[in-house]
Amino acid sequence: MKKSYYFLCLVSMMISCAPLDGLVDVVEIGAGEPEVTLDCMSGTYVMDVFADGDWSASVTEGDWLFFTASSSSEMTGSGDAELDVSYQMNRGMDRTGKIVLKRGGRSFTVTLVQEGVISSSMYFENGNMLVGAEGGSSSAKFMTRLSDEDLQISISYDGAEGWISDVKKENNFLVFNVLANNFAEIRSAVITVSAVSDPSLQDILHVNQEGNQMVFTEIDFYTLKGLTASSVVIDDNLVLTGRVINDDSQGNGSEDLNISSTVKDSGRSSRVAYLQNDAADSGVLVEFETVEDNTTSRFDKIRLLLKGMTLTALGGDAEEPLRYELTGARAVNVLESESGSASDLPAKTRSIAELSDNDVYTYVTLTDCEIPIRKGPFVPVDIRYTDAMNKYPMPLRDKDGSTTYLMSNLDCSWARDGKGMPQGAGNVSGVIVHEKCDNFEWDNAEANRLMASGMALDYITGIGTISRYQIRPFTREEIGIAENFEDGFSDMVAEFAYFNRNYDDVVINVDESYTMFPTYPAVPSPVDDTSLKSRFIRWKDGAQEMFLTWRDWSHLGPLENGVITDQSGGNGVYDYYGRSAHWYVHSATATSGLIYDTNGAGWYCSQWTPEQYWLVSFSTEDLTVSNFPLSVNFGAENGLGETVGAPRHWVLEYSLDNSVWTEVSDYTVPDFTVIFQKRSWQCPGYKYFSINLPEDPSILGRETVYVRLRPDGSNAGSTDSYDGNAVVSTCQSAIDYFSIRYNK
Repeated sequence: MKKSYYFLCLVSMMISCAPLDGLVDVVEIGAGEPEVTLDCMSGTYVMDVFADGDWSASVTEGDWLFFTASSSSEMTGSGDAELDVSYQMNRGMDRTGKIVLKRGGRSFTVTLVQEGVISSSMYFENGNMLVGAEGGSSSAKFMTRLSDEDLQISISYDGAEGWISDVKKENNFLVFNVLANNFAEIRSAVITVSAVSDPSLQDILHVNQEGNQMVFTEIDFYTLKGLTASSVVIDDNLVLTGRVINDDSQGNGSEDLNISSTVKDSGRSSRVAYLQNDAADSGVLVEFETVEDNTTSRFDKIRLLLKGMTLTALGGDAEEPLRYELTGARAVNVLESESGSASDLPAKTRSIAELSDNDVYTYVTLTDCEIPIRKGPFVPVDIRYTDAMNKYPMPLRDKDGSTTYLMSNLDCSWARDGKGMPQGAGNVSGVIVHEKCDNFEWDNAEANRLMASGMALDYITGIGTISRYQIRPFTREEIGIAENFEDGFSDMVAEFAYFNRNYDDVVINVDESYTMFPTYPAVPSPVDDTSLKSRFIRWKDGAQEMFLTWRDWSHLGPLENGVITDQSGGNGVYDYYGRSAHWYVHSATATSGLIYDTNGAGWYCSQWTPEQYWLVSFSTEDLTVSNFPLSVNFGAENGLGETVGAPRHWVLEYSLDNSVWTEVSDYTVPDFTVIFQKRSWQCPGYKYFSINLPEDPSILGRETVYVRLRPDGSNAGSTDSYDGNAVVSTCQSAIDYFSIRYNK
């Protein structure tokens, strides 16, 4: 579509008997396109807004539209802007929505027309229905543009057969007869309607019929959770009504789980439905037995028969939130469903610090967030070893300095799509979860307890707690963070992100590999520019020590069928002058995402002791208390291949004089995955951290402040144990990113 620009200007003049003094109230408000056509799939439309001051935007028609940044139908801004408008999949006929822009009493309307899937397909308005035990005539809303002659109908039964007959389409309904159910138990069937001309075009209706004299007891979320403090099988005909908040359309519907250190359950994200109540203050996880049993769609309001399912209460202690899961669900348990849309979810915003146990398994928008790692894709791991890992937790922090993790499955659509992570700030929406990540953390005491009870080490999983809460978006559009770094709430005093080998006049790694200068801020000649106060070195035995360049797995992709399809594309690590497409995937490792070059994108050293550490110096001369919090953000890993034995436990410390040190936080660094002896605590890539420095005013206004990353004792892992072994002097530990951020 050819793009034109539309403006609306109002010129008001004060008319009186006195001379005209001039023009007042000149108002500009408009948009790039007055009418837009969208396809039937969910997505985001970027609307160009043109205004000469403050404006507001409202969705006045179309509950399937919402503004990405606010996850609501209202938005405000100022001046010219790009407004991200998210839209849901249209499973019905073509539909129209309207957005009204307002400024200074004037308005401009943008019309959005979304195509419907039934222009070439068909669908049941609600995919699950319940009929009474007495039987009789029933009907279900059914939409299609295909002719009646092009439709074929089939019925399959779960148990007793032949109780549905005379199925036919009448207008926009599928009508059929149901025999009386003389048995006490519920029974179910599936009606499939498909196209004769193309059998792949089809939709299904799940029909459940009550048992004779069956009585359902409605139960709310709070009463349900009061049934057990541990685990219980539900024997009564209890029915829970709630709203489904997820789907697996982009491969991130729920957490896939590792069964062992080499085997994982990759279908769980399609089997799980998160269900919340109308108030959105209580939710449960429902796991179906098979993918086919999960007949729910996102935003459906469903009535769930709980009989035969197991209710389990998890957590509730100092580390884990109290949460509830229902397992053993089958298609017959979904008694009936009513389709909905995003507007049916109550707007629920939180800062990270405001999260509570009541938010777990409910849909929440976290406000004013950023991803503090300015490098690579959402899932920066060696994809040859992803059988040992099921997801990647990327640090997420907000403007108050609170941190959590954004959870992405290794095979979700945005994991390695060639685009990389957004670098600004914004809101992130999704379900609040508590998920373990053994590849990031490992509870050795718990592992030893389980082994003492007879469990094999390879089958110990799910014991690595990384934080109390995390957020799991279901679509890339729900990660509403601005693309550009300049559109964020933070800036950096220094960033060390990569090595540069293409420009002779830009030597970031100098002094024969003893010193690294920052890649942000960028200057033409860092060696000679006295404005650069930051240095990155390795300190050993009272002097600088050489460190070497190595590899990482931050190539962006795109990844298709397990292969990096464009090996010449940039990986998102920007070169010294801000240009992308700088580092390339190694031609021999197109299936891994590995960046491997003479000067790779990571740095490593061996021979680590507590007296040997990474040391970064930086300036806070221009910072005040309004710039708190300051955060240290970095990525680390041990081993770089098949070796183990680098320090497991580390501490982050700061100093004002490079002499007296104050500990800020301890942390653990994982071993890289060992090819022939994989362990659950190994990680096939770098682990990223975001740690705040204390809000100590004495840190500010100084020409030099120091931060160091130091091994905490001589304690390492082996191929058979997580820690408790001596450090192997020849084993490497690596860093692939380091930055210090502050609020603007």
